[in-house]
Amino acid sequence: MMNNINITVEHTLEPAKNDRAQMAYLLALLLKGRGNSNEENSLQMKEMPTWEKYTLTIREAAEYFHIGEKRMRQIVGENLNSDFVVMNGNRAMIKRKNFEKYIDEVSVV
Repeated sequence: MMNNINITVEHTLEPAKNDRAQMAYLLALLLKGRGNSNEENSLQMKEMPTWEKYTLTIREAAEYFHIGEKRMRQIVGENLNSDFVVMNGNRAMIKRKNFEKYIDEVSVV
């Protein structure tokens, strides 16, 4: 015996134009039926404050230390073997506390 299943999809959102937007559209449709629950809140990633992060991207470090992003890239390039730079693949990450010590020791950035 075969069971029939009826699926109804409500189209209240406009169709998406590209793959990433289509995925967001489908996710919005799936979450729409869940309402405002703790599940929906747990799906949203909470951003950790910059001053609590162990490592920073070059952009984050430039903003945090009030140094231009171009200059921050120069500093990292000149100090690839220092203790404040760690490589994540081909991405340089800044160890925040170690870079603070570096800033304390130099007179000109």
